[in-house]
Amino acid sequence: MYYVSLPATSTASSRTTSSSPVSGQSVLVVQLTDPPQVPLGTSSLNLTYSAVNLLVSEPASNGQVTISYVSITPLGGSASIDLLHLQNVSQTIASTNLFTGSAIYTIGFTVESVTVDINGTVHQVSLALGGTAINAILVHPVSLNGSAAALIELNPIVVNTPTGYQMIPSMVGVLKPQSEYHAGDQNVGARDQISQIDQRELNQASGQASRLIGW
Repeated sequence: MYYVSLPATSTASSRTTSSSPVSGQSVLVVQLTDPPQVPLGTSSLNLTYSAVNLLVSEPASNGQVTISYVSITPLGGSASIDLLHLQNVSQTIASTNLFTGSAIYTIGFTVESVTVDINGTVHQVSLALGGTAINAILVHPVSLNGSAAALIELNPIVVNTPTGYQMIPSMVGVLKPQSEYHAGDQNVGARDQISQIDQRELNQASGQASRLIGW
């Protein structure tokens, strides 16, 4: 379990949001990269998701914040991505508006299905811990001060078990430097190369997250 420190005074809410220019708000782009560990002969590892979920704190009055659960639904209700195609690159999977000054604590998926193609045969893959949610923690939440991109790294391990193929997910996230944000990044499907800065930040965040959960 991850333990996240939140501001001392907060209220909780839940809402669904979409991306459109709004005064006093900043665009947040969610990008995914993925170096998976898969069985020999694997040609694709498809993840289908029905939502990208954020836990954020948003500025309120008197120095307080509102803790909000933000759900971003893909166009058409769901979307699929081949995780094998995300090695050394990131792909935009969602874009939304958040109030300027918001901080993002976790980013995750609501998973509909996972399939793996091994030697031409497609197999269903279940999440090893059950359920439908996988989440990444942002170890050092940073307040948004203009449009920015959150980069999450999914490091799944796919294993063959007596009950079928299972995926052991592990995710971590960072807020990329604002200098790396480009207007085209908010288009779902847009791709960027992973920079040395990105990889260094992800490696550091992964180590810090591991210490938080006692690994």
